[in-house]
Amino acid sequence: MVNGLKLPQNAKNSMAWMLTHFLMMLAWIPTLVHIWSMPTGRMSGPMGMSLSAFLPYWSLMMAAMMLPALSPVLSVQLEALAERGYNFATLIVRLGGFLLGYLLLWSLSALPVYLLSLLGEMLAHSAPALGVLVGVALLVLVGLYQLAPLAGRFLRHCNPTLFQEPQHDFSLGCPVELSRGRSVIKGGFRHGLHCMGACGPLMLVMVVVGLMNLPWMLLLTLLIFLEKTWDQGQRLALAVGPALLLFALLAACYPTLMPGFSF
Repeated sequence: MVNGLKLPQNAKNSMAWMLTHFLMMLAWIPTLVHIWSMPTGRMSGPMGMSLSAFLPYWSLMMAAMMLPALSPVLSVQLEALAERGYNFATLIVRLGGFLLGYLLLWSLSALPVYLLSLLGEMLAHSAPALGVLVGVALLVLVGLYQLAPLAGRFLRHCNPTLFQEPQHDFSLGCPVELSRGRSVIKGGFRHGLHCMGACGPLMLVMVVVGLMNLPWMLLLTLLIFLEKTWDQGQRLALAVGPALLLFALLAACYPTLMPGFSF
């Protein structure tokens, strides 16, 4: 699959790809167990979880969904560190720090997602019409953001096939930072900021369609992977915008498409 993508050679390191996909599978196991253990039916709100319970669930969910798309960037880090002559143990420690910083940022996104899901649950109970309006508005905002130049600029920092300046490192200089131990986690956190700028708004779709909605989780995982690894990723991201606007229109007519904000 890696060879079928038009990525730079240093973004195809097999060890990095195996590591991210192995960790992805480990994250999917408890995520799926949790989804299948929840009662069927209503999907609004955080499914009765407290914030302390929701935080680890969301963190695992983000690892499951985001790690495959991180493979090219992690490959660049590994290649850069290997060129500096680091031994295997040091490589693992530094890459682990980069992953920790990256996933830490996505874990912090649990708070706004949790609050929005509580809002959806409250509106679904007390003001269904307003809940539908808010859900549609969120979908419209995400769709419009996909079309914004800012989203494209963030995406170019995450997808090496879209970066137009080969003399500059598309991964924000993180290999240089990774050569200094105190900056390992910071490097992952910085890349996570740009990744969130490119893909973070898409996670708001999960609030609207239900945080435990497995088909949407799989769809967004595939979409984010293609956006960040495919040479047509930016065109795909632009196509998602109108698709979400169309979905918002359908959801306005059929609120059951938004179980996060309606019953």
